[in-house]
Amino acid sequence: ADRIVDGTGTGGAMAAGVLYGLLRSRPPEDCANLAFVLAVSTAMRYGGREGVPTRQDVKDRWGHWLKVEAPPSWL
Repeated sequence: ADRIVDGTGTGGAMAAGVLYGLLRSRPPEDCANLAFVLAVSTAMRYGGREGVPTRQDVKDRWGHWLKVEAPPSWL
């Protein structure tokens, strides 16, 4: 089950999501969605680095949490 256990590292994960989206010339909505997925993924594990998701984790969670069929191709 998805649950938040530790907030360590979530701010950095959010910033990374926004910056990655901006560097990929994505609209603000995509940047915010990526920031959300990265931050929540990070908060699901203890410590700031343990929960950092893989690219595949991000794709899987994007579809599951944002209720879309497939993650965007730019991920």
